[in-house]
Amino acid sequence: MKSIFNKANSFNQNISKWNLISIDLNKNNNENWENWESLRNWAASSPLNLNKKYWPKLFLTNNLLSRFVQSILNKLQEFDDLPIHHDDKKIGFTHKDFLQHIASKLKNNPLFINIENDLQLVDNEIANKHIREDPIKWNYNGMEIERKVKINYKEYASTVYIGNDHKIYTTNKIDLSNMSEIKKIDKIGYYYDQHLRVRIVKMPTHLTEVSEDLPTEIKSLNNAFKGHKTKTIKGIEKWKTSQIVNMWAVFKDAEIFDQDISEWNTSAVSNMEEMFSGAKKFNKNLNSWKVYNVTSMNSMFDSALEFDQPLNNWDTRNLKKTEKMFHKAKKSTKILAGETFKN
Repeated sequence: MKSIFNKANSFNQNISKWNLISIDLNKNNNENWENWESLRNWAASSPLNLNKKYWPKLFLTNNLLSRFVQSILNKLQEFDDLPIHHDDKKIGFTHKDFLQHIASKLKNNPLFINIENDLQLVDNEIANKHIREDPIKWNYNGMEIERKVKINYKEYASTVYIGNDHKIYTTNKIDLSNMSEIKKIDKIGYYYDQHLRVRIVKMPTHLTEVSEDLPTEIKSLNNAFKGHKTKTIKGIEKWKTSQIVNMWAVFKDAEIFDQDISEWNTSAVSNMEEMFSGAKKFNKNLNSWKVYNVTSMNSMFDSALEFDQPLNNWDTRNLKKTEKMFHKAKKSTKILAGETFKN
């Protein structure tokens, strides 16, 4: 059939009953077929059905787009229109997450029986990349879909982690403390908490390694490592924390935790209540911390049995609450015990 319609710029006849099962399909031999309009009922076994990447553009636009792809686009629009605090807005942090979310909404539609296989990312290298302002690009049965979706990435992000089987996974859970299958946190998740603040997810208590990159969107480390069961967590010593305002109970009851975090920037922090409460083995120097914006240190070192470090360089000009700050911190002999640090 080589060149059979060559230069047929206005060809518009119905040849839908032709059986093309034995032809050798080559787009270059039919250079004007972007203008064909009557290709709706080609034999089901023809190469056109098996090689969707060759389907004419107008055929896609006028037929499949309206019947199939439009349903996917409608789901994207539905997501776009959801209120910012809707549960589904917590989905779609990574490109892979969002694709799976759309597929889950369509899989019961008879037009999308195989949607989870047919809908794929154009670029698998960005599968676990958090969606920002770039358009989302997917491939549906050979057709590329590109769409911008409004996701408030500043308030929600899923956690990307490496499992014990060395595979990469994502989760939208906000409490990972009992997820024993996690080997390493590759990208740190966060969410909008009840105090209208972007907060880090609670980390697995067995975790020994986490990403060195703390998302700048995070403002609260509240309970991040509460009850932690390891001595150190590789990566946290490199965290840039200048945006953090809440460090309440970060290492509470992390009984054997004892890691140098002296490089943390605490200049914006206002709350350090219970930060090391029950961290029985913690005894690292924090004298370089800038704490001039902290207003409450209630129970900060309560039951931190080994803590015995000087804090004489701390500027506590705004500190108002120190109740039980060193309660049961029996070795705190080097601490500058002025009026500010009364138990």
